[in-house]
Amino acid sequence: LKELCTCLPMYGRLQNLSLSNCSLSSYVHILGACLPKLPHLSSLSLAGNSLDDQNVLMLSGDLSDCCNLSFLDLSDNNSVSAQGVAAIAAAMSVAPKLAKVLIHGDILGVSDVTLGGDIRLESGQGPSGHCLALVQQLRTSPNRPHVLRDVSNQGF
Repeated sequence: LKELCTCLPMYGRLQNLSLSNCSLSSYVHILGACLPKLPHLSSLSLAGNSLDDQNVLMLSGDLSDCCNLSFLDLSDNNSVSAQGVAAIAAAMSVAPKLAKVLIHGDILGVSDVTLGGDIRLESGQGPSGHCLALVQQLRTSPNRPHVLRDVSNQGF
């Protein structure tokens, strides 16, 4: 992954990146530092990487610098708890375009997480079975009403 992150900035126009099932849990900090160097990235899949709350917390700190990221797939990461969901929800509130995040569907206590703002929790089917989605309505400008970006083709 270190080598990949070194090469990724050369693909500055990359829009979709799938790193599913790549055993990334030890390298999330490296990936997170690399993401802002991909200004056109709109879809990122990290499904099935055995990520836990600590990994999600590290990643969520870098999401505000991902100016075009609208979809993040964290499904099939069974070690993410309600604490990790809360971190992602907080990151969504400051990420400029992040409209949908898929997470594992069987998280105890997730219904008690304070999502805030225009973020809601939906249940449905993702690429690897039952999952939950954090969905955020985004403002197109301060003077316009809320508009939900169309991310329907990305899971769910």
